[in-house]
Amino acid sequence: MIKIDKQKLLEKGCCNFTITDSNLLSELKSLSLKQEFQPKNWKKLRWSHWGMEFLSTEEALDFVDHYQYIGEPTQCYFQMPINSNEDSITKAVSNVIKSWTSEAYDIDESEIHPPALCLNIMPKGFHIRNHRDGGDGGKTRLVAFLIYMNEDWTDTDGGELVIHGGMETISPKFGRVVMIDLTKHDIEHEVKLITGDKSRKVLVSFVNKS
Repeated sequence: MIKIDKQKLLEKGCCNFTITDSNLLSELKSLSLKQEFQPKNWKKLRWSHWGMEFLSTEEALDFVDHYQYIGEPTQCYFQMPINSNEDSITKAVSNVIKSWTSEAYDIDESEIHPPALCLNIMPKGFHIRNHRDGGDGGKTRLVAFLIYMNEDWTDTDGGELVIHGGMETISPKFGRVVMIDLTKHDIEHEVKLITGDKSRKVLVSFVNKS
């Protein structure tokens, strides 16, 4: 059973924990075999505030290599939506996110909209500058989840999540979960440059009231 640091989440705007449930970890590993995780399918690029779709991953990377010297983007990553109702694994991940949200905010799961899933991928040289996710004071948005999918990630690979201007730094290692409150805080955070040859992968879910 995961124990969520609700006090830190609601007072500081962010908390993190590591998944220890072997069944859930196994489901995440199975999820990583889906087509969205395969480099040949990374064609949808988020460049600053624009979304772009390319014919191939290579074409997208060529665009990044060319235009980053003209003007460095505020954020740069591949974005792949995942159908949370596609199969039992994606449903299980979506349901556990709903369960964590219910526990953290002391609300019934029936009051939470089924969480959608998205895979964000950052190859070497990608980054996200300091930003906020866009809370609305709890009217609709509750929390943002980051579930890291990076096995064998080391500190030399970069890609750390930096919170509150460096007060806290979180390495994106497999099974680590970050919750960012969107009801009171909507804290600033950034992702450091990816310096290793491995691509940083994270499941992202913005959870809303139903």
